[in-house]
Amino acid sequence: MFDRVEHHGVERLARVLAGDFADGVRGRPARVIAGPGLAVLELLLDSPPEQPLHCPPAATFVLFHDGERTHRLRTQYARLDGYRPSG
Repeated sequence: MFDRVEHHGVERLARVLAGDFADGVRGRPARVIAGPGLAVLELLLDSPPEQPLHCPPAATFVLFHDGERTHRLRTQYARLDGYRPSG
């Protein structure tokens, strides 16, 4: 998902997220902004203690929707430059 290549379909997204959750990554919603045709979700990501750099510390998801279904998703991950896990 973070390879800067456009992907289609939900299968890859579901597989990557399921793998991250199975590895112990947890996401905490920081902020949600929703409007007609667009929603923005800011998510803080907590990597497992044994793999502190498993995921970047945060991600922003921009969802384009028709009021019922999302038809496009754009994702931006926080940079890891200088990132030091807490704890």
